[in-house]
Order: sequence, then C-alpha cells, then structure tokens
Amino acid sequence: MKNPIFDCLLENDPPSCRLFWDKEDGYREWLDTNPNGFVVNCDKQGKKPQYPMLHNVTHKLISSAKINNYTTNDYFKVCAPDKESLESWAKNRGLKLTQCSVKKCS
Repeated sequence: MKNPIFDCLLENDPPSCRLFWDKEDGYREWLDTNPNGFVVNCDKQGKKPQYPMLHNVTHKLISSAKINNYTTNDYFKVCAPDKESLESWAKNRGLKLTQCSVKKCS
C-alpha cells in the first residue's frame, strides 16, 4: 500500500538520500557501497510509534544477507551516508527519528 507521505523523496530532501520501497536489489547494492552509512527503517503504514528508526548500516537486523524482505513487506528504508541527511528527511515530514537502542548501532 502506497503512502503519499513516505513513498517518494521530496524536492527539499537532501540529494544523498535514497528511498527503497519494494526494491530489495537496490537496497542491498546501496548497503554494499556505503559500509559507513545509515538507514532509517520505516513502517509503510506510518502507524508504529517507534518508527522511523535510525540504524547504522552494520546493524544485522537491517543488513543481514539471511533476510530477504527488507523493503517488500511492511517496511521500507531511507538511506544516506550521514545522519544529518536522514534527520532532514524526517523533519521534512514532521517526524523525529528514534535512535536504535542496540549499543553497536549508535
């Protein structure tokens, strides 16, 4: 289900942001080419209070090769090489990012 608030990038979003909605191959390629980057995990419905959640690319829950549905079921990802770009993406939508609580992710 498309969500007009989330399913595209806006003109004033930082150019470094990449959105992956039902695009597993593109998401995995981005992870491989941005090992020091950051990922915002979002629920497509926009109803879960803990989302959007900011993660480091190295966090296995958002980057493990064993998982095959990062962007195709209930979630999508917005990625950028820096936290500031993702904070701006969230601010453009009136959202505040939740930092992942896993110590290795911060």
